[in-house]
Amino acid sequence: MSIAKTMNIGVSWLLENTDFLRYVLESDCEQQIYWDSFAKEHPQCQPAIDQAKYILQHLDTPSDFLTREEIENLKRRIKTTLSV
Repeated sequence: MSIAKTMNIGVSWLLENTDFLRYVLESDCEQQIYWDSFAKEHPQCQPAIDQAKYILQHLDTPSDFLTREEIENLKRRIKTTLSV
């Protein structure tokens, strides 16, 4: 049984997942196929996926979910992760 079937994937986990970052920020076709399939197979995870995508797509917009410091830390981590 996969981990996604036994638990809901959280926003924080998605924001730390390199493949998810590539899916949202780099329009990676392979990741697009994977995450579209993942969302269909695990509909309970869709709210977290949607929220994480929104956060990544609006990093320069003030958010109730993340503090300014958390946003800046996330941006730095994303740049480091995706430049590898």
